[in-house]
Amino acid sequence: MLELAHPVRHLAFSPAGDLAVASGQDVWLVAGERPVKLPIGDDVECVAFRDARTLAIAGKTRGISIVEFGIELGGKPRVTRIEMECGWHTMLWSPDGKYIVGGQYEPWVSVIDVEARAELRVLDPDEFDDSGRTAMLFAGATLYTTAYNKLVRWRFADVIAGKAKCRMPKTGVTGHAHLLDLVAMPDGVLVVLAEVEGHEAYLQKFAPTGEKLGKRVAVDASTWRIAALGDSIVVSDSEGTRILDGDLLDDTISEVRALAAHGNRLAIGGSALRVIQR
Repeated sequence: MLELAHPVRHLAFSPAGDLAVASGQDVWLVAGERPVKLPIGDDVECVAFRDARTLAIAGKTRGISIVEFGIELGGKPRVTRIEMECGWHTMLWSPDGKYIVGGQYEPWVSVIDVEARAELRVLDPDEFDDSGRTAMLFAGATLYTTAYNKLVRWRFADVIAGKAKCRMPKTGVTGHAHLLDLVAMPDGVLVVLAEVEGHEAYLQKFAPTGEKLGKRVAVDASTWRIAALGDSIVVSDSEGTRILDGDLLDDTISEVRALAAHGNRLAIGGSALRVIQR
């Protein structure tokens, strides 16, 4: 377990299995026995790896830092800055590594052209503002985002070309629900964590085309994050982090705010950081 001066805000694994941890104004790189600290000088909101040696860091006021390492992760890196106000809580690299997509605490999604160091598009899929989180993931050429109780599909090539309509095909989740988190399983099925008016939380599966699959599965109302660990879904609630309907993995990390999985490894971030090999 890694004790940090500030709670963990966000986690990201690289394709090589290295872990970036956003905590306060620092990013910790967990690549071996000794974690390496990158002082950022700005409140870090989220992190995302493009590849094994390129990391994007979104700060609250100073924008995006793209950190490119040499052969040794944690050695002196090259840093490129994109000055902008982010206000993000999550971000992704596009599959071709040319764009960064950032999700805000409203349904808006920012698309950043990395080479131009500028915002290319703002996607606003909803007809009203919403103070909830925006979850995102790429599945091939499709970008999935959430907006209130809607799962939104964007053909990313159309987004880049400026042809994506503001209102894309959506699949609604019945009731006054907020979609809090979104993960993809190895078979391509999407799993959404939804919260209904703060009293009930559940998981709903979707096909990649947007159709609901099966009935929703109730989970503890305090559930805040989910992750895909192999073929299993991991949930984190007030009692700890566990496999859905299965083994308890950890009950030592309080106030879990981030989960990330890579292969058979699960990173849990909250009051501290723990990485579990299963």
